[in-house]
Amino acid sequence: MKPTLTSINWVRKYDNLVVLRSFSKAFGLAGLRLGYLVSNKSIVEYVQRVVGPFNVNSVTQQTIALALEKWSYFEQQIKLVVDEREWLMKKLRQIDGVKPYPSDANFILFKVTKDGLTSATVTQRMENRNVLVKDRGHLPLLENCIRVTVGTRNIAEQ
Repeated sequence: MKPTLTSINWVRKYDNLVVLRSFSKAFGLAGLRLGYLVSNKSIVEYVQRVVGPFNVNSVTQQTIALALEKWSYFEQQIKLVVDEREWLMKKLRQIDGVKPYPSDANFILFKVTKDGLTSATVTQRMENRNVLVKDRGHLPLLENCIRVTVGTRNIAEQ
């Protein structure tokens, strides 16, 4: 996988920028609750004064070390999610009454735009077909929006 431009690259340009990343999604390690921070030296030093010296337990440290040793496997998994997200985005764009929003995550947010339909109604209909999505229509600025997690194509086509 070739390197991509990410928000981490902006840290050198903007001295007030803090980028937070998690191992949760790409590594499938949500239960460990481990992430990292990238920023300029003065911000990092300030955060280090606030965070305790033993804020990551040894089991988490060893698990992350093993995951990083297997980076090529996770790189393949990330590529799979990206490919499936692009496929799902294409399919959502083909549906009349759906407006998907661009995504760099493992999910896509889309708006239900068809008259007479609400995100709650669509969510219920999807659940009736054993397709689990999250209705976000009740949240500020997300009226009639639904979040769908990127899965594998064989599940999506069933």
